[in-house]
Amino acid sequence: MIEESKRWQARGGGLYLAVRYPPIRRQLAQFHVPREVGRDHIFRRKMEMLPKLVANLDPDICATCTTRIFRECPKAPVINDEAEDKA
Repeated sequence: MIEESKRWQARGGGLYLAVRYPPIRRQLAQFHVPREVGRDHIFRRKMEMLPKLVANLDPDICATCTTRIFRECPKAPVINDEAEDKA
């Protein structure tokens, strides 16, 4: 997890975690994950995490993305291959 976080940081991004259960949060702390990933990247609930995550997304990438990871992502752009095939 820490290595993945470092890869994302090197690319200008970050790893965000939603960790609901206290035993798991304690285990992450035991392995220094909050310090390495960033305490501001670990949330108790997805709904707390998403506004921060979305604020850091590249809108140009989102505009062409057809894969929606979260239900809260904006609707995928309409890609109409059939219309292009008929033209």
